[in-house]
Amino acid sequence: MTTRIPLWINALQVLILAILSFQAYACYFNPGLIYPGVVVDSANAKMIYVLAGRDTGMAVMSVVALAMQRPGSTPLRS
Repeated sequence: MTTRIPLWINALQVLILAILSFQAYACYFNPGLIYPGVVVDSANAKMIYVLAGRDTGMAVMSVVALAMQRPGSTPLRS
């Protein structure tokens, strides 16, 4: 498989994807992994779920970028 994107950029993107996936998992299922001592109440839950949604969206876009291998293009633009 040949790509137009250098290998080091793909490796960095995989590292970023791993970090985003961990953060999304932690925010949804165990916020104490990232924020020790946090009390998940109604006020904090909204903030935590916003962060989880952002991380999930970024992780999905990272997977799309890795799969497409088209520099200078977005999935929304052909």
